[in-house]
This record gives sequence, structure tokens and C-alpha cells, in this order.
Amino acid sequence: YLWEEEIEIIPDKTDFNLDLTNLFVDPDLADIIEEIYPVLPSWLTLETEIGKTGGILKGKPTINDIGEEILDFNAYDQSGKIITFRLKINVQNINDPPVIINNPDLSSLGEVIDGIPNVIQNSYSTLDPSILFYDEDFPYGDSLSYEINDVVKVDNENEISLENPDWINLSYKTSSKPDSEGKFLIEPILFIEDENGELTKKVEINDLASLKENTRILVLVNATDKRKDDSKGLVGLDLDVTVSKSLDIINQSVNISQELPLFNKIIYQRNGFRVEAGSAPDLGIGGSVGDIQNETLFSFETILKSPDLKVSVSLTPGLGDFRDGLTTRNAV
Repeated sequence: YLWEEEIEIIPDKTDFNLDLTNLFVDPDLADIIEEIYPVLPSWLTLETEIGKTGGILKGKPTINDIGEEILDFNAYDQSGKIITFRLKINVQNINDPPVIINNPDLSSLGEVIDGIPNVIQNSYSTLDPSILFYDEDFPYGDSLSYEINDVVKVDNENEISLENPDWINLSYKTSSKPDSEGKFLIEPILFIEDENGELTKKVEINDLASLKENTRILVLVNATDKRKDDSKGLVGLDLDVTVSKSLDIINQSVNISQELPLFNKIIYQRNGFRVEAGSAPDLGIGGSVGDIQNETLFSFETILKSPDLKVSVSLTPGLGDFRDGLTTRNAV
């Protein structure tokens, strides 16, 4: 016997609390009910009580948990007949609008004086508009388009609109890497098949749009520790990996560095996965990753489904209860 219920909740805004106490009952008082609980996603817990079936489901999903979870609660008695309660939990994508980032770093345009960047005449300056706006739905296929609506010249505190200035424009054909000097850098590096069919040919982000549909891509997530510390490298990893809808992760393709042999766990999620690993080099178990430049933390393979769509690989350290994020040798 099977019965189902479906619930829709909103990530980051809903404290989920569902009382399933005494979910199963048996009219034969002498019978003992045995239960088989479902495997719960990381954001859910089930509080049970001795002498009662079921329990209380609690949790608070984040935007990384968007998608449908199907939980089967099973029970049986001495007769061997199984009854199933199927709970479908749909964590919805609320598709929030982008928000303006307060106090963005405008120094790429020129020296910032009193909050205003100063551009030198006859010099070339650039500004990445993505530093001006934030969209938390970005990992789930949303992309922002930019448009210059108006250019204003301020003269003696008077604002004058300039019509079609030829010295400013938007370009969508560049990509830049942030300065990592003095920092711990983790970045995805992409490879496609070479003439021998080996995934050794590095591909730049600007060249992805020229690839063919169903191109196989190897993603190396590399670490480099450029901080000025005696003890360098990463020893603990708890990371959420999310790819855009243009990519399909190949099943069972995730490989974790042998330097991180402890707590290895890969949990597949909607449009990505969670990876956990660690080491204890001071105890002779594994080593640190990143003390050598461009050292691989883990890798995975994807298929490029739609070259015309945005291609992104998002790496987010695990935050909150029961998440460890990133741990380095000096615990910074």
C-alpha cells in the first residue's frame, strides 16, 4: 500500500517542521511495527521517539537545495506486508531579482577619490558590470544582461546627459581573473579532448561558445596557496559545486585528491554535488593541497549540452550548522 503527499517550500525563508509522529499504526496491538527510514538530504533531520513510529522532520533548505526530494517511509509487521508513505518535498526556485552591491570596488577604472573613480584622459579603463549587481539565482541558470541607459556629465553640480558618447561601450567578449597575490586561490580549469582523444587540451572560458554540442569537458578544481605563511595548503574540504544548465555532470566522474584520504564523501544534488574530504598531515595521514602551485583538489567531467547558453561552474564553501567549509594548515 502506498500513499503520497507533496509539499512546496521556499529556500532560506522557510523553517521546515513536519510532525509525522505515529505515522504508522497497527490494529493488532500485539504486533511490532518495524520501520525503514529514507536517506535524508543534508538539510533535513528526523527526530524519533521510542515507542512511536515516524517522527518530526526539521530543517531549513538553502538555495543550493533547490529541487525535488522524494522520501519513502516504509513499515512492516510480522505479516511481512509493507506500507509506504511517500513524501515529495519541492524546494522551489524563487527567482529573486538581482540586487545592487553596496560600495563596489571601482578601482579598475582609476584612482578612487571620495568614492569616485578618476579616469585619466586618453587612457583605457575597464569595469566588469558583474561587480555592481548580485543575483543569487546565478548558479541555477539565471544570467544578467547589462545595458547603459544614460551617461551623465556633471558640470558645476549640473547633470547633463550625453547622447551616444563614442568613448564608452559594453563588451561581452572578455573575461578576467581576480588578483590572487597573497591569497588562497581555488579555481576550475577546463580541458577538452586532444587529437588522441585524451582530455589534455586546455580551453579558455571565452572559447566555450565555439565548442560543439555534446563536447566532453574535464574540470580540474585546483588550489594555490599564495599567502605568506610557513604552513600552507588545504587540509579540510566541504564544498558545494554547482554547474549551469548548459552542462551535464557525468555520473561517477568525481575524483578526490589522494592527499585528502579522510571523510571522503560525494553527495549529488540538483545541478551539482557536495564534496567532503580531509587529511591530517601532522599525523602522517595524507597531505596538504595547494602548497604546490595549481595542485588539484578534485576533478569531474561534464558534457556541454548547449554551447549557446551561459557556462558556469560555481564553487561555494559549506556554511552553517554541520558544515566545515575550507580548512587550511594554519586554520585560517
